[in-house]
This record gives sequence, C-alpha cells and structure tokens, in this order.
Amino acid sequence: MSMDHLSARLRCIGAVWILSALLAGCGSVPLSSLWQLRSLRLEELDPAALRAALVAPASLRLNPTSLTLDVTVTRELPPVNGQPVWETLEEKLPLEELRGSLELSPLVGELSPGLQLRVWRIAPASLERLQALRGRALAWKGSEGKRRLGLGLAFEGCQPVGASRSLRVSTLLRFKPQGEYIAVLRDADLAALLPKEEQARRFPACAL
Repeated sequence: MSMDHLSARLRCIGAVWILSALLAGCGSVPLSSLWQLRSLRLEELDPAALRAALVAPASLRLNPTSLTLDVTVTRELPPVNGQPVWETLEEKLPLEELRGSLELSPLVGELSPGLQLRVWRIAPASLERLQALRGRALAWKGSEGKRRLGLGLAFEGCQPVGASRSLRVSTLLRFKPQGEYIAVLRDADLAALLPKEEQARRFPACAL
C-alpha cells in the first residue's frame, strides 16, 4: 500500500484524542468526521497551516507546558515468528497559542456560555521536525504493508476544588489554509475516556 493511501489514525491519549482499532473506544468522534480524516494524505499536510483547537469548560486552567501535537507514522513490516511488527516514527511538537480574531472567528459557533475556545499552531521552531518526519515517512513509498498516520492533541490542566469528575471537551483540527475545522471529539467526557487515576493526574484540583 502506498503512502498516498495513508489512513488517519485516531487514538484517545492522555487528555484527548487521534484512528484505527481504538476508534471503538472513542465513540464521541462524529461519523461525519471519520470520512474526512480517512482521506487525509501525508503529502498534502501543510505543517504551517495545521491548527488544533479545544473547546472546554471556562473553569479549566490549562498547563501551557503540557501542550503538544503528537504525530506518529507507522508501517507494517514482515512478521517475525508469526507476530506482527511495526516501525513507528514519532514527534511531540510544542504548540503556540493564537489569540487573533482571524484565527478564532471560524470557530465562534463552537462557543456558548461557560466555555473557552483555544487555538494553537505548531511552534515555528518545530516545523522542521515535522518536515523531517514527513520526509522519512514518504521514503517508505513503494514498500509493502499497511500505513497509519496519527495526530494527537495532548493537554493537561487543573480544575476548581470540588469540580465534578465529568470534564466535557471538543477538539478540532484544520489541515489547510482557509480550510474547515474537523471535529475529532465532540462534547466528549474525559471521565469516560480516561481511567480515574489518569484523569486525576492530568487534571488535579487547582492549588488555592
């Protein structure tokens, strides 16, 4: 299978998301988004245009140092002793928040009272790392085996003391300049996606 037929891979990670067998555990992914994500091609990914957005309760205080876009590309290798073998390339790319109205206005319809909207791009200093990963993955073109592409927004933060464990968020991605945002999670409750201990570690009560 060639690289131009990569399938997007969505995996529920830490505080969020990004496609394959794990979709069964990510029931909050809108069906309309699945076809758009499956058509994503690595060659067409514009790193500078890529945007990640989060809609979350206004009371959630995000930890700026925790924000990364996790990119993985995997390919299937010949089995060893009958067991499947995969080669994985991965980068955890720091993000830079965008606060201008031009960046926020396409998503204003996602907001309602009690919610916050945040939009990020890949930090310019990290763009070369993504370009390098893409170049290595495209060098696989022509080899046998399946290919998978994963994009994941990782974030952590704290909640007010006494807040409910229920923490509902939406995450969206944009891949092209002036393109539309694709909802990856829609009003998903992280309490249903994360083990209780993991959620407590990533989203503890804020210090008084």
